[in-house]
Amino acid sequence: LGVETGLSLAAYTGRNASRPGGGGGGGGGEEESFVIREDFPDTAYWNPSLITNSDGRGQVTMTLPDSLTTWQVDVRGLTVDTKVGQAETQVVATKPLLIRPVTPRFLISGDHVLMAAVVNNNTSSELSASVSLQSEGFVLDEPGKATQQVTVPANGRARVQWWGTAGVEDAADLIFSVRTTGTQSLEDSARPVWGVLPIKHYTSPQAFVTGGVLREATSQQEVISLPRTFSPSGGGLDVELSPSLAGNLLSALEVMETPDTTLSAEATVSYLLPNLEVYRALNGAGLSDPELSERVTANVTTGISRLLSLQNEDGGWSWWGKNEESDRYISAYIFFGLLRAHEIGMSVKDESLQRAGMYLSETTPGVTNDTSGAELDEITFVYFVLAYANTFDETTVGNLYNMRDRLSPSSRALLAYIFNKANPADERVRDLISNLESSAVVTASGAHWETPQENIFITGSPIYTTSLVVYVLAQLDSANQVVFNAVRYLAAHRNARGLWGMGHENAWAMMALNEAMLGFGDLNPDFTFSAMLNGGPLANGDASGNQVLTPTEAQVPLEYLSPNSPNLLTIQREAGLGRLYYRAVLNVNRPVEDVKPLDAGMQIERAYVASGCQKKCPPLSTLELASDQPITARLTLVLPHDSYYVMVEDSIPAGMEILNRSLKTSQQGIESAEEVQVQFDDSAPFAEGWGWWLFHEPQIRDDGILFTADHLPAGTYVLTYTLIPLQAGEYRVLPAHAWEAFFPEVQGTSAGAVFEIKP
Repeated sequence: LGVETGLSLAAYTGRNASRPGGGGGGGGGEEESFVIREDFPDTAYWNPSLITNSDGRGQVTMTLPDSLTTWQVDVRGLTVDTKVGQAETQVVATKPLLIRPVTPRFLISGDHVLMAAVVNNNTSSELSASVSLQSEGFVLDEPGKATQQVTVPANGRARVQWWGTAGVEDAADLIFSVRTTGTQSLEDSARPVWGVLPIKHYTSPQAFVTGGVLREATSQQEVISLPRTFSPSGGGLDVELSPSLAGNLLSALEVMETPDTTLSAEATVSYLLPNLEVYRALNGAGLSDPELSERVTANVTTGISRLLSLQNEDGGWSWWGKNEESDRYISAYIFFGLLRAHEIGMSVKDESLQRAGMYLSETTPGVTNDTSGAELDEITFVYFVLAYANTFDETTVGNLYNMRDRLSPSSRALLAYIFNKANPADERVRDLISNLESSAVVTASGAHWETPQENIFITGSPIYTTSLVVYVLAQLDSANQVVFNAVRYLAAHRNARGLWGMGHENAWAMMALNEAMLGFGDLNPDFTFSAMLNGGPLANGDASGNQVLTPTEAQVPLEYLSPNSPNLLTIQREAGLGRLYYRAVLNVNRPVEDVKPLDAGMQIERAYVASGCQKKCPPLSTLELASDQPITARLTLVLPHDSYYVMVEDSIPAGMEILNRSLKTSQQGIESAEEVQVQFDDSAPFAEGWGWWLFHEPQIRDDGILFTADHLPAGTYVLTYTLIPLQAGEYRVLPAHAWEAFFPEVQGTSAGAVFEIKP
């Protein structure tokens, strides 16, 4: 097996671009056309099946990406008679003149940053060169110096710098270019290795949401008033009109974020379920959406693969990672999701499903008079999933029915589903439905159900409880008036992003509305509708055919709303078949420095201190970049009560990087750098750092870090991690945020901060 390479390649691929200088106030100059290096993958070429000739030699042709680097080539061979071989070599891709951008991974609007570029001269002659920065979304302090002249020594380098400020756009597009000015014509242009830099906003967005349903020819008025306690720095009014629940659900799918592959198994299945349900409903109604089908196909396979990889040896799953103790509720929830995926034809291993069902059947206890309400609810949910998998335990579910007065409304609904699946004529089904009708909480916004406090352990918010009841009743008794009223409640309680909460809450709400849509026959409306703001036309639509899949949307910028008097929004629905669902969201941005820390069931504070400092450490707000010293970010979390499934997320200054101790880097030897640690209050039984095992391994991201814990006793926790300053500038830092994954309303945030790294 031979590898006959070792070339130094001066050629490179690139993207032709023609840009005006100074885009977004970034740089100056005339319009020019040049090639931009911007494709920087980790792997340049992969070929799993190269057939050689009889001498064991083969040939491939490849186009290297834009990276100017040393590529490691690894070739392995296998003959039909099991002879093997391996060879390695290197391919160097370079240029005589090249430019290397030096930027943060992201920015926050208002950040004042020192951008830089390093110019390498790989020739044997000194070069005079013109170096320029062109940008959109990043405004230079001195636009006239967007292009600078430098002299680069032979086989040497030169550094060029630009001060500027991140704008109000959502991203900063930076292009760094160098071109010789002498007789030798050389040039290079590149974007940062991470591409276009996202710009986050150093504001506290606040939203005010209203919504409703119109069943007949009528009009509805909503009064929109701007806040009087502060002057918004931006925002506007968003109006959405949907002639079917399908429009609501599809718009919600659009804003759902694809879960990070490092997130929990619960987050993965909570993303998959709504996609699966809406996909199935639309296809069943003959309203196939090619884009949605492509989205489901692309994401579900990856999600199923991840869920199966996280399955423990006992057949169950834990909340966060593999090989941790399996949790019955999480396991049942994931098992349900996999069953639904398998039902619509997705590939799920039968062996994995069988192991999951066996785990739930063998580990779920029976019920006694001493079983708590929370445990009864968990057991009911498990047996609901087992019934869905066609496993029915008459004894246990009979005992649950006898204890129905101690069950939450959602569990009584699930119990009705179990009995109906076994025998639709079972009298207990009607009894449970009647109980749900009488226990509904009826308000002006509709009907909902609440879980008693003694039943709340993992789940039990009004959105979750109502969603499960609607999910069942829409299948068993869709004509029931209480179902329509509960759908009104759910439709009116979408948040500012267009969702119903986080994770499982959103998944169950969307599944419930999907079942209601099918039960109502909500996919065949036929009417016209419109909206007006302050007497002027805002939006209109005609509900018929495939238009039921696309909600009508309108946006009104903040400056077009009256700041001192109420604004009148009028929704008009004409006669015809179907329902009109409307939603209005007033978004206003409040400068985050004006916002106090939030304490809604837990407190969190953040401070930056010198690394190595343990007690009475003065907080830092500035740092000399030349000192080359790491700093410690210290998060203090105070829990007045025991908390379950806690998430703590912190944002970092854009000019810093988190020291990842799982990587073998040169920074490992810094003695003053601290390990991630947890310290408890001295008055607590877990003093002097005991209790670190309560937290999972932190998830490190480009713009922050995420800590998670299944269970935290009441007390004070100190989480620390190490930051390495890399880029001079004045950086806005978004607040730290702590919350319970299944009850996100139990949360706390720190204040924002400004951190300066001096050159």
